[in-house]
Amino acid sequence: RTLGRGGFGVVYLARQTSLDRQVALKVVTRQAAEADGEGRSLARLEHDNIVQVFGESAEPATGARMLWMQYVAGTTLA
Repeated sequence: RTLGRGGFGVVYLARQTSLDRQVALKVVTRQAAEADGEGRSLARLEHDNIVQVFGESAEPATGARMLWMQYVAGTTLA
């Protein structure tokens, strides 16, 4: 299901089948070139209030970039 939408893309609730866990999957479109390197930048950060990045990949055919991140259940920031 969709967890949120923003200027860079859409975040979905997904299942990482290889480890059988829920993750937040952020899909960024080609138009959001500023997102290049976002996974590497976030992965360097360690803090209790920042979600972990589990993986990053790109889909060359569509230009989409995907980040698999820790899913934290709760209410929205809104």
